[in-house]
Amino acid sequence: MTYADLSMIVEAKGSTREQEIAYRQMFRYSRPIYQFQPDRRYLWGLTVCDTDVRVLLSLRARAAKALRARAAKALRARAVKALRARAAKALRARAVKALRARAVKALRARPSGTYFTAETPSL
Repeated sequence: MTYADLSMIVEAKGSTREQEIAYRQMFRYSRPIYQFQPDRRYLWGLTVCDTDVRVLLSLRARAAKALRARAAKALRARAVKALRARAAKALRARAVKALRARAVKALRARPSGTYFTAETPSL
């Protein structure tokens, strides 16, 4: 059976505390059904959680809106991740530059001829 053949979604869970999980899973299954059945305007769903049974009607417009919202959220998350990576890279570059400047300053502060010193063993 494929998504093109489905006419209704039934989601069963063992506890009434899992009702929200059942809703999310049902809406997750509804998206591919709408994709495989482009002329479909609505979709019936049934959630069974322990002794609680609920019938839901999912409209195509709401599914499309939820999909757009999810895509926008993913895009924002990617943008934030890229900004954080860029900021971390800039911070590392500044730290390396500061370390180099400190090393050069320390080398210039030494008297000439003491850059490469080695102790001579006493005989």
